[in-house]
Amino acid sequence: MTAFEPLQNSLAELADLRAGISMLTWDKEVNMAAGSAPRRARQIGTLAGLYHKRSLEEVPGLLEAAEKEASQLDSISQADLREIRRDLDKQLKFPLEFVKKTAQVTSEAQSAWLKAREENSFLPFAAKLTELVDLKRQSAEYAGYQANPYDALLDLYHPGMTTEAVTRLFEGFKRELGGLVRSAANFPQIDTSFVRQVVPEDKQIAFSKMVLSRLGFDFQRGRQDSSAHPFTIPLAPEDVRITTLVSENDPLRMLFFSIHEGGHGIYEQSLRPDRYGLPSGQHCSISIHESQSRLYENNVGRSQAFWEYFFPHFADLFPDKLAGIGPEDIFRVVNRVVPSPTRINSDELSYHTHIILRFELENEMISGKLQVKDLEKAWEAKMQDYLGIRPASANEGVLQDIHWAHGNFGYFPTYSLGSFYAAQFMQNAQKVLPDLENEFAIGNFTSLKLWLNENIHRHGRVFLSEELCKNITGEALDVKYFVEMMKNKYHHIYQYS
Repeated sequence: MTAFEPLQNSLAELADLRAGISMLTWDKEVNMAAGSAPRRARQIGTLAGLYHKRSLEEVPGLLEAAEKEASQLDSISQADLREIRRDLDKQLKFPLEFVKKTAQVTSEAQSAWLKAREENSFLPFAAKLTELVDLKRQSAEYAGYQANPYDALLDLYHPGMTTEAVTRLFEGFKRELGGLVRSAANFPQIDTSFVRQVVPEDKQIAFSKMVLSRLGFDFQRGRQDSSAHPFTIPLAPEDVRITTLVSENDPLRMLFFSIHEGGHGIYEQSLRPDRYGLPSGQHCSISIHESQSRLYENNVGRSQAFWEYFFPHFADLFPDKLAGIGPEDIFRVVNRVVPSPTRINSDELSYHTHIILRFELENEMISGKLQVKDLEKAWEAKMQDYLGIRPASANEGVLQDIHWAHGNFGYFPTYSLGSFYAAQFMQNAQKVLPDLENEFAIGNFTSLKLWLNENIHRHGRVFLSEELCKNITGEALDVKYFVEMMKNKYHHIYQYS
């Protein structure tokens, strides 16, 4: 037995403990009664503390022994040691009591967010959000940073990314985005009335499961449920939980929630089970994770070829069978540009305005330039400035996302970064697989999934995001591919040039 094997065994057991925390979290969002929330918060905090304590007791010694034999290991195991060391060095910076408190306050914040949503008022959430912001500032100090405390939070979701780099990407993109959004104001309206029919929840769920199965999500190793906010929680490659949100009179909304989470789920199911617990068996970064959900949601699900195949099945959902409507009509509907006050209901283009808004606000909160008590007004002002929209209520505005209640400061930029990666990856995939659109039109999505498995999924965390992007596409992340994709699409739909 090499010194690497006991390290791998220990990490697999720690992954089991982490899966237990994930299971309690999934159950809280999907099944748990509201009155159980305080006890569940304590349970999650206790397990998070045990995970942290055991990690620090076992891993350092096992890792040190394995590092002495690093030269005898293959390149993947050497990459594992590099990433385990990186994780451990970061973990060692956080006191146990801080970890337990953060887990408990985060769980309490989620319950406060749900209560605030029920009352349609920011006030019940504000106090817990203030606590979380303070904890995230402290977390940044423990982790350390060079230029900006927000860098430490970004690094959790996209290792190596900085506030300056995101700002630079977004500033360049905002110029392109602003021009497209302003042009969209003059685009002709697209009729959506024919899909605004009541479709029972069970029929929508059945259709979404059929779509997800065809795309490659394995329901023998995963499941789909409903929750207040769609999410994905992996317990292992063999057990991946995704959720969706059903609106009876808007089946397309639920479908794209499902496809987005299905993209996350396909990634998790495609990680190497023999590397369970090791970095090489984990996703590369949240930005790359989002590239998979956005690729399936937008590059696949909003393509005309996708609807060539799925339109007959979709039409069967409706009491009136969409007479006179065809795949081209649905393609136009799902790609229409209509800015919305809510992120998850936004079109593919103006969606990124929402991400930039959140990035700017949470950066200001972490830096102390913006106090939580002033967040709602700041949100409304930026929404008015960027999209010309003022939220009608707290639920439509500052309470629309659960991410801050989850403590996920630094997460939002990954949605846009993921979209940029997705466009760049998809262009490369189409070069290698020039028949992809014809395959989509007959319901064959296997070639794309296998390409993603080979180029992204199987590598886990062996490469950092930027290195992975260069390996696949030959260049660093560039927003030009996303902008080009948008312009081509709107030229086709609106004759935009």
